[in-house]
Amino acid sequence: MGAEDASLRMTASGGRLVETDGTDTRTSSYEVTSDGDGECGLRVTRADGTVVQATVTIRGRGDGARLRCEQLQTSFDWVPAPPGGEVRVTGVDEEYLALVGGSEDALDLAVSLWVSEHVPGATEAAFDGEVYIDTKADSVTATFTCDDPGRSIVSATWADGAFSVTG
Repeated sequence: MGAEDASLRMTASGGRLVETDGTDTRTSSYEVTSDGDGECGLRVTRADGTVVQATVTIRGRGDGARLRCEQLQTSFDWVPAPPGGEVRVTGVDEEYLALVGGSEDALDLAVSLWVSEHVPGATEAAFDGEVYIDTKADSVTATFTCDDPGRSIVSATWADGAFSVTG
């Protein structure tokens, strides 16, 4: 999400909240305590250990959506951010590609599309060099670290001849 000021960005996913103003980044963890129509309650633990109770209000849908929360640190009001730009996938080695059918183009496409839609501010997803092989599920999973202010980590899983990406 972005604020009216385009330099501000916020992402909330998987219990992690990252707010940036382009210079400083504030990270917090959160737990949903209540969920209702257009409103939810959060227990937010900031990086310094401070715990606050937050109420998030969401109005509208799609590009017209508006999020408001007075307990956020960078801005109280947020709108959907435009989709990210091009994301480069870097550092992929031949050993990993050999485990996933050898298609670097398919990997690049899957990771870059997912990151551009889900990790605002990221322009690169770097292969971490770590690979998990699940012999029972017949899958291979690798992690990539993004260059966004929150250093988001995404996983690309190769199974049944295709990649799926999560973060």
